[in-house]
Amino acid sequence: MLKHLKSFLFRVFRTSSNLVPINHVKGLPVFYSALFQMWSGTVGETPCLFAYARSTNRLTPAQIERYMTVLSVHFHVPAVYVGDRLAPHEPERLISRGIPFIVPGKQMFLPFAGTYLTRTSPFCQIEHDYLGTCAQLVVLGLLQKYLESPVRIMDIVNRFGVSRSTAVSALFELEHFGLGVKEKTNGKEIGFRFIPSGKELWKDAQPFLRNPSKRTVGLDAIPDDCTVTLAGVDALAEETMLNTAEPKCFAMSLSEFRKRGIETVSRETANYHLQLWLYPPLVFGQNRIDMLSLYLTLKNNPDDRVQIALNKRMEEIQW
Repeated sequence: MLKHLKSFLFRVFRTSSNLVPINHVKGLPVFYSALFQMWSGTVGETPCLFAYARSTNRLTPAQIERYMTVLSVHFHVPAVYVGDRLAPHEPERLISRGIPFIVPGKQMFLPFAGTYLTRTSPFCQIEHDYLGTCAQLVVLGLLQKYLESPVRIMDIVNRFGVSRSTAVSALFELEHFGLGVKEKTNGKEIGFRFIPSGKELWKDAQPFLRNPSKRTVGLDAIPDDCTVTLAGVDALAEETMLNTAEPKCFAMSLSEFRKRGIETVSRETANYHLQLWLYPPLVFGQNRIDMLSLYLTLKNNPDDRVQIALNKRMEEIQW
């Protein structure tokens, strides 16, 4: 984070902020040193304290206000909250409370310096609190080594068969939710570098990832010309010691289902269940649903046996 913060402040103010780590503080509860990584520095000619939240548990605006007030009083300088991301509604709340904050590469509010900066894009007007389908595929693709970081626009276009504008929007979404920053690759092409990686990226992205299964319908029979793949508990059973379920569950993309005009029946009397996904279930080129997508479809399953098997399988992933 220190590197991103320095770079962002330099781009905005065109001068070094001289950030110096603060490791031991007399008179301040140990709790603060555990919760925040802190640096002293300057913005223009104003000395201030930068406090980066170490915890993966997100702080509320009220908590941020309380903590920054204590730090500001203790150090006798403005305390600036630094975060990897803020939920869409949180910047407005922090601004209304007069709390300085920075999300490097994206948002900044420094009232003592008369600075208010938000980054928006005509490509991506985000009005929801979750990643769109393409942005979610980019995260899952990187985690499963289907893509490499920094992720380039053409990588997304070629891998997922989307338009360039859709790929650009996906990168703006990922930056909007604080998962990384856009940058130029090879001197000119826009790419995206994730701030966290591996298991940390998976944890950070969790609040914004959706269940890819939009809905489930019932079928009397699987059409002969229809290619489907095992899904749900049945797919997990192939990966673990879990027993299969009845009726058997399959998956296909919602778009393909609509094109084929497949006739459905009541789920209660159906011989098969068919999940309709936001993206092709085998989008990552395997012969079965990828484990991360499968997890997203089952993480809210109420069966304890399913959760035990699911968590055991997730622990086996080599991030």
